[in-house]
Amino acid sequence: MREIFTSLDGAVFDLFSAILQLMFNIVRVTATDGFFESIHSRIYVVLSIYMLFKVTISLITYVVNPDSMSDKSQGVGKLVQRIMISIVMLIAFPMVFQRLMIYQSHIIEDGTIDNIILGSDNISDQQDAGDSIGVNVYDGFIIRAKDTTISNSTLTGRLTKVSDAASIVNEPVENNADEYKYEYMPFIGFALGVLMSLLILSFCIELAMRVFKLIILQLIAPIPIISYIDPKASKDGAFSKWIKMVGTTWASLFVRLVVIDVILLLIREVLNPSTDTFTMIGGGNYTEGGIMVKIALIIGLLFFAKNLPKFIGDALGIKIEGGLFAGLGQIAAAGAIGLGVASSAWSAGKGSFLADGSKHNVGSVLKNVGAGLFGGVAGLGAGAMAAANAKDHSAKAVRDVMNKRNAAAIAAGAAGSTWWGRTRTGIETALTGENAAMRGERRIASMQAQKEALTNIQSRMKSEMPKAKWTQGDLGIEFDKHGYHIGDVNYKSFMAAKNAAAAAGQTDMTFKDVDGFEHTISMEDAENQFGYLLKNNEEDYLKRAIENGDGQMKDLMDIGIQTGAVDPENIGDLDRKTLGDTIDSLGVQITREKAAVDKAKQDARFSGKSS
Repeated sequence: MREIFTSLDGAVFDLFSAILQLMFNIVRVTATDGFFESIHSRIYVVLSIYMLFKVTISLITYVVNPDSMSDKSQGVGKLVQRIMISIVMLIAFPMVFQRLMIYQSHIIEDGTIDNIILGSDNISDQQDAGDSIGVNVYDGFIIRAKDTTISNSTLTGRLTKVSDAASIVNEPVENNADEYKYEYMPFIGFALGVLMSLLILSFCIELAMRVFKLIILQLIAPIPIISYIDPKASKDGAFSKWIKMVGTTWASLFVRLVVIDVILLLIREVLNPSTDTFTMIGGGNYTEGGIMVKIALIIGLLFFAKNLPKFIGDALGIKIEGGLFAGLGQIAAAGAIGLGVASSAWSAGKGSFLADGSKHNVGSVLKNVGAGLFGGVAGLGAGAMAAANAKDHSAKAVRDVMNKRNAAAIAAGAAGSTWWGRTRTGIETALTGENAAMRGERRIASMQAQKEALTNIQSRMKSEMPKAKWTQGDLGIEFDKHGYHIGDVNYKSFMAAKNAAAAAGQTDMTFKDVDGFEHTISMEDAENQFGYLLKNNEEDYLKRAIENGDGQMKDLMDIGIQTGAVDPENIGDLDRKTLGDTIDSLGVQITREKAAVDKAKQDARFSGKSS
């Protein structure tokens, strides 16, 4: 078990060394001189105009107010002095920035800060820094054991990198294979290595941001420098603020390096009981409280480390933005965005799948995949915006936005809403002030009014025709039992004769057609044909009511014309079959439109929430 933990220690400290090397590489990154020169050459044209304008205004001021020429802060001498200083600074600032970068690189590569704070005088260059710092910290929880033959009580002189520690730490005491030369606390080294790696990785993010801050400050340098001509700018204007930002940004690197080294030093001292750095008030060794005292001290140190850069910056009069773990927030936010993109793609695809209902085919599968891709892209944008707008806890802000979007996407799909439907609804509402649901509801209301008007006409026909003596129609039987031709028959008189024959128990019935001729047919034929006669009499009733202008029917027709159900130009063509078919068709259209409106309402409900 001891061998496994020491191997893990070596692996994680090798990772720490690699991340530290990454930090050194980031520190040395800057833009080329050609990049700055190409932009500065264009800025100088504008600045020369500004300088000419400023001089002209000053000359006019001196003419209007001659006394101002001898003013100590704004007189001719002071103006010339500021112009000359500005010109010198414009010439010198590229070299100043270059020297700052060189000094910075030397301080980092030579391990100057590490040597001063950690006492790591064996750090000669950046290639050894990670391993040397790792060994020094690792030494804090590897302590001298019982073997008095070891001249060096620490590992510092015996190791060049932590990954080689396993062979030394696991050396048995001579003549006693059950004991080791060095005592060892497992897991603490691994945990400390992970923490240190995260700290440096967080620092790398801060350094990457610092690179671009310095580039921007160098890029805009001519503007605040030329503003130095204005006396106010040198005190509390653009030039003064620019100088402070350059100094603060450049020094922030070293403040953070100091903080990290101080933390590593204190962790090492806390873990190593052989030192006298810490003691108990009133005497005694602080380690008498056991491992929990060490853990409590380290936890307190790490919590304090969060604000330690700002603490030191305030003490030194340097404004340092962000805490020691600030970069971890960006790392966590980036991780949250990455996971959020995947979850958004999955949620959008699932929502599209749910919106399909039971309709699943090759086309719907492709559509669902496309919806997932769009959802992933949209999730990337939403997550990036959440991270950018969050003042703090950016990872939590990203997770909250992603969870809300994903829940809305699945809920929208379950309700039948699609990505295209939501997008179209949003565009339509923005451009026209209404959406598909609103238009659909108007169409439903119109179709319902038409159906109601036609249904009232149909109901009037069905209720009044059986009572009318003047309607007529074909019975569907050409000859009666005696071979006489049967003409058109009135439905009311036919049904009266049929009912009378049925009441008397007759097998035949006798009736008259509209021409007054009497006919006899079997009751079986009468039962089979009275429905056919009904349809034909209704047809006749509808036609005559329209032609003769039946009062109530005319009112119903007018309503039908107003709703668009009846064409006033072809009102005479309205027949019984067309009337029934139109009513049925309108019913089907209303049902379909209601389904479409329900979907459109869901699109409007979820518009902007999951797309």
